[in-house]
Formats: sequence, C-alpha cells, structure tokens
Amino acid sequence: MLNRKIPQVFSQHRILKKSWEATKYGLAGILSPITLAVLMKPKRLPMLRSLIDSSDLRTSFKEHELEVDNGRENTFMPTIRGYEALPKGLFGFSKYIPYVSIHGLRSNRTGARASEPLYRSLHDLGYGIHAYDSPGTGRSGGHITTPRRTARAIESIIADIKVKRRDNLDPVYENAPVLHASSIGALAAIDVAANQPQDVGVLILESPILDGGQLPPNQYIMKSALAVGNKLGMDTSLFNSKQYISKLDDVPIMIIVTKGDPIAKPEQSREFYDAVVQHRKMNGITTPCTLVEVENEQHMGAVLKSPQFYIDMIDRFCRQNIKKLEYHEYLQGSLETPKGFSIENYKPEPFEGHNSIQPKSEIDEGRQIG
Repeated sequence: MLNRKIPQVFSQHRILKKSWEATKYGLAGILSPITLAVLMKPKRLPMLRSLIDSSDLRTSFKEHELEVDNGRENTFMPTIRGYEALPKGLFGFSKYIPYVSIHGLRSNRTGARASEPLYRSLHDLGYGIHAYDSPGTGRSGGHITTPRRTARAIESIIADIKVKRRDNLDPVYENAPVLHASSIGALAAIDVAANQPQDVGVLILESPILDGGQLPPNQYIMKSALAVGNKLGMDTSLFNSKQYISKLDDVPIMIIVTKGDPIAKPEQSREFYDAVVQHRKMNGITTPCTLVEVENEQHMGAVLKSPQFYIDMIDRFCRQNIKKLEYHEYLQGSLETPKGFSIENYKPEPFEGHNSIQPKSEIDEGRQIG
C-alpha cells in the first residue's frame, strides 16, 4: 500500500511544481516585467571567486564583508561581499591609487572575469583593486539589484577605502578612488560622483548607459523599473545622467565608447560629453572631460582592440588628474611616502588634452575626439 502511494506523491509534487512555474511566469508577464526579477531568485554569479581561486593570478585578492547602510530610503540594503587587492611594490604611498570596478546590472560576468587582465596590469602599476558582487549575485545578499542599490554599494566601498590603515596607523591611500563604471553601472557611478565629488578622484565611463529611458527594447527590466517609478511618483532622476552635470564640476571624466556598440549607443555618450564640455566652458571650469572612441562592434569591447593601449590610456589620465582624499581630523596618521620606496622606474607620459592620445599607425586602437 505504502509502495503504491510513494509514486503518487512524487507525481503530485511534479504537477504542483510545474503548475507553480507556469503561474510564476504568467504573473510576471501580466503584472510587469520587473516582477520576473522579484519572484525568481536570480542565478548566482560569483565570478569574483575566480580572482581568489586562480592559481596563476599574481594579485592576491582577499574577500571581506562591506559595511552597508540598511536604512536609507526605507529600503533594506543586503550584505555586500567585497574583494580587494591592496597596492604594493616600488611606487610609494603617494602614488597608490584605489580603483573601484563597477559592473552592469545583475551580473558580474562583464565586471570581473572579463576585467581580470586589467586588474592584474593596474595592480602591477600601483593601483589597489576593489571589487564586489552586485546585490543579488555572487556571495552578496539580496534577490535583486538596481542602480540605487549599486550606488549604495559603491558608497560602502569608498567608506571602506577611507578607513584602511597601514600598520593600524597611517591611511593606505592618499589619493581618491577611481570609479570605473561599465554599461548600466554608469548610472550608479554618476550618482555617487555627483553626491560626493570630494571622494571621487576620476570617473571612467565605459560603454555607458546614460539614460534609462533610452535603453534598447530588450532591456525590459530597467525600462519597466523606470515606468513603475514614474507612475508611483518616485525620484527617477538617477536614470537620466544629464541632470547631474552641474554636480560633476570637480570630477575628471573619461568616456570610452565603441563605435558599433549595439547596447550603449555612442550617440548618447557624445551628447553627454558635449553637454558636460559646454557647461564647463560656460562656467570657466577647467576640470577635464575626455571622450575616446574605439573601432569595435562589441559592448564594452574597447579593451579588445589593443589591451596595452587601453591600459596606458587609463593610467595616464588617472595619474594626471587624480585628486587627494579628504580625511576628517579624527583620522590620524602621516601621509608621507615610506622610506625605501622609489618611483624612478615609473614615468607616465603626460595626458595634456584631446590630442594627447594618438593611435599607432599600424593599428587604429582608438582616437581621442573633442
């Protein structure tokens, strides 16, 4: 008797499971595309784990938990898992630069694994690498991420950078962090840079999505979130980066685009660049803003054309324009360069303006326009 009931139980379980799956997808389609992300726990993508587990990676990454604000805007902020490789080498304390990688919505694939060679190269040049799993992905908490949650995660990373100490005494960094934002991560990075410009040394926007309302049709989750936010009377200014231009006066900006990008349209980047330059010229602001176009048809494909050109370009711009971190009085410690360090082997070429980056004649890696 019992043996006959067991198959029936399993059969009923399968029927109920399939019914729930059908109902779940049906509700997601009827109510809103954003419902799909809420009902279904997104696939975990702990891509940053490869940075720790990779045996051939010269850079030593350490995993840690970031302190996050769990009360802002009445929205619970999940735990954010961070990964860092503090700078080391012969560059000296005054040359160390914190670099924060900000990837796109709900995915670490484009922000970690694809950027691993960049992490290595920048770390060798004296950068401290600070990365994280997006909310709802990898080892971070939560079920879904949004540009605002990403912005809160970035703020947590910056706060963590400012409290790091050498030998429990001196700050690790004298320079403010570089925010390198890719794709839809640009929305969050611009929000952070606009609201705390004193804590952002350089803002790099690569294949940036700068207006949530201009996303391609297949980016339905973000478009749905924007529509729902407008309907509920929420502040959706974060979805339109042009509204932040006047707050970015003290932030050096580099915009990198690929001419054939099918997702982040180059026209949007040109419009944003023109608006920033025009605003700064009209107000006598000399903070640089640079646009670099690369011949490639892939989203975030600039590095693929010529990795060395790409790395040198970023390093030159950062070294020429980086700002110093502003520490509060209660943060004690000397900011002098430790004895025994030397920067004689590192002399980056000056980055003087629109025409200072020229592609090699045999390879059209990219061109500076302005």
